[in-house]
Amino acid sequence: WFRVAGTAKAGGYSMGRQRSFVERQRQRAVVSLTALMLGGGGLVPQGARAQDSGGVRAALRSAHRLYDALEYERALEQLSAARRLSTGDADDVLLSLYEGVILADLGKNEASTAAFKAALQLEPRAVLPLKVSPKVERRFEDLRQQVQREQVARLAQAPSVEAPRVSEPPTLPPLASREEFSGS
Repeated sequence: WFRVAGTAKAGGYSMGRQRSFVERQRQRAVVSLTALMLGGGGLVPQGARAQDSGGVRAALRSAHRLYDALEYERALEQLSAARRLSTGDADDVLLSLYEGVILADLGKNEASTAAFKAALQLEPRAVLPLKVSPKVERRFEDLRQQVQREQVARLAQAPSVEAPRVSEPPTLPPLASREEFSGS
């Protein structure tokens, strides 16, 4: 059994139902968002795009295909390889989100939670790049709120920095006249 465009297939024969209009729209939105996050749009800072993250994008596409084929362990291997090619926070966020989703599907909730938290600590507004179960989505949103609370608490505990006092500039001795300088 494997999934093809939302329909279960076995030996090429359709075993599922046709997707509804809402499901097709949701799939298009997920694909568009994934393409955008893989470097197709303005969410990635210009400097990060200038660096070569083509290797990361290729590995992510491969991991996505393996995930769709239910090859979760191999998808995780691709993500591990992509991590070595990461060029910055944008790549790290996306890699951690994919890793969290795959680990959740494998039932490795603690590891999934750690991956999601790593992504959310780098980008609190991160969005899951794949369609997940409502349970995983709810856990991800709970983690988002937890990370935000932790960040607020950390800021509240940080020592406040007082603005430096502005003092009068030091007075300098008067400049020597041209005659005094030339020695005449």
